[in-house]
Amino acid sequence: MKRIITIMLLCLTGVGWGQEVKKEKVGSTSRISFVMGIGSSVAFDNVHQMPVVSPLDNNVKMEAGQRGRVSATFGISYTPYVYKITDKQNPEGYFATRGISFVAFFNPLNLSKSSNLEESFSLNNFGLGIGYKSITGFGVYLVGEIASIKQPRQWFINEFQNGDKSYEINGQIQNAFSSSDESIFRNKLIPYVGIKACYTFDILKKFSSAVAPDNNN
Repeated sequence: MKRIITIMLLCLTGVGWGQEVKKEKVGSTSRISFVMGIGSSVAFDNVHQMPVVSPLDNNVKMEAGQRGRVSATFGISYTPYVYKITDKQNPEGYFATRGISFVAFFNPLNLSKSSNLEESFSLNNFGLGIGYKSITGFGVYLVGEIASIKQPRQWFINEFQNGDKSYEINGQIQNAFSSSDESIFRNKLIPYVGIKACYTFDILKKFSSAVAPDNNN
């Protein structure tokens, strides 16, 4: 995860290299953009893999999932401050949002999962974050997330977590499980915290507009 965070920070800081930018704060107007990106997060709760039955003794075996996950992010960002930017390519200047930024998003695509019970595509994973957006549209956000992941029910975990019992129904030992069995599994909301690297796209108004030259000069 440290490697992913390092790459995100390098991408953010690298986009402005070679620019000579003069920044002039011109307002505090609401600015909303569409956001897409990628990020890594860590669960605040235990996550379990699909239970399996050992072929040696027919006992139920349970394994913990990994707390880290990587997901693609889509959502909306709000960057309140607008600045006038002048550089060598735009001596007359243009307006752009920059600085503190807020984001609301969902993570439909899981690139790496916490559990093999987790779906690769889900619209039930969402979150909020705060971070910094550069004038180029790239931003890094600290985020809190909620992910809905199918997990064994607590009674099942308590009874079979030691791996020394078999699961029987009407006296018959079961040798497999179905994740659709609601008596054993449920959708559980798992809290996560993480970092997202995102790029913003204008959806309500073009942020960068040429500043008209002063006709008095």
